[in-house]
Amino acid sequence: MDVSIFVIDVLEGGRFQIAACNAAHERLTGLPAAFVRGKTLDDLLPANLATPAIQRFRMCVQQVQRLTYEENLPFTGKSTWWLTSLTPLVNGEGRV
Repeated sequence: MDVSIFVIDVLEGGRFQIAACNAAHERLTGLPAAFVRGKTLDDLLPANLATPAIQRFRMCVQQVQRLTYEENLPFTGKSTWWLTSLTPLVNGEGRV
């Protein structure tokens, strides 16, 4: 089963930036890793989709717990349904 995996850096000021993604993410979204690396959700999604996604990312970071939800995103030239699980990775200093 292809599972899209992406890693998001939590930046100062509550911003999120894509650090990496796997080959399945590239195939399923049609977006090469080199293209998405360093981009924010605002760069990749229309505002009506980026805003709620950013709110979910913030909630995941604030609560430091996994958040799973369904969303419809416009990848590969069409709307596609995704089951997204955000899992906060905590460093040795307790920072997500």
